[in-house]
Amino acid sequence: FRKSTHQVVTEFLKKLRRSFALAGITTVIDLSKVDRLLPAGTLLFYAELHRLIRLFPNKSFKFIKSRDDVVNQVLEHLKVFALAGYSSGAVPKRDDVISWRTATSVITDGKPAGELIETYESLSRAEIRHIFRGVSEAATNAVEHAYVAGRGDGLPAFDESRWWMFCRESENRLYVGVCDLGVGIPKSLPKTYGEELLAWVFKAFSLGSMSEDASMIRAAMEIARTRTDQEERGKGLGDMRQVVDQLPGSKLYIFSNKGLLTYENGEFGLRQYANSIFGTMVVWIIPVEGAKE
Repeated sequence: FRKSTHQVVTEFLKKLRRSFALAGITTVIDLSKVDRLLPAGTLLFYAELHRLIRLFPNKSFKFIKSRDDVVNQVLEHLKVFALAGYSSGAVPKRDDVISWRTATSVITDGKPAGELIETYESLSRAEIRHIFRGVSEAATNAVEHAYVAGRGDGLPAFDESRWWMFCRESENRLYVGVCDLGVGIPKSLPKTYGEELLAWVFKAFSLGSMSEDASMIRAAMEIARTRTDQEERGKGLGDMRQVVDQLPGSKLYIFSNKGLLTYENGEFGLRQYANSIFGTMVVWIIPVEGAKE
């Protein structure tokens, strides 16, 4: 979320992509100085690594483990080390480690995501229903809109319309993240709705410049508001926002390319970064206090 951290993570992923594209060498992923794993950055790394392995199936790579045992526990639990046929020797056992759960798919029905959410006994049925709607919309956007063109990262086109999902419960908060590695909302929005509607939205809501990715994400959210009477397939990004509206104390973060939209207590915030994540990542932070009828 912080600009400094965002730059470090995106630069690391850029180097990782470049290294995987080089034939005849072994890529070494040095995690020795990593002392903390947060859901958003870890999800992006997890998705990128799976994509690279699919693009370059014959690529040789290995890990240098972290000096922090908890970090190694998480990466063992997520089976990240196993992707390289490696084991750090760490045994996942802490509650804040084994609460990390993952799902991925190329379909839009949201079933894998729904099954994952339902494993958290601290959630009520109403909470599960609201979260499921938001996650399902993120998955639908990924499959239907994210991969309409090349990603622009210099690598071959991905042959799947895939999304990845993380959940983690810690300190009475549930983190839910869904990401894709497609063209991003700023690039897919004009293709989906057309330049004319987009220009009207920017003028009507005084959204600033169409050249800023953060403003384009906000435009997508406003377009979702104008479609609230169309119930045939949900409300697009509006379903993502309604998770926060329906679950008090929740927060929404939508990263796409170089932009970030935040939504909390009915208020939007925008942030522009120097580097692109080359895709879209939706993160909800939801307070949980144990299941209640």
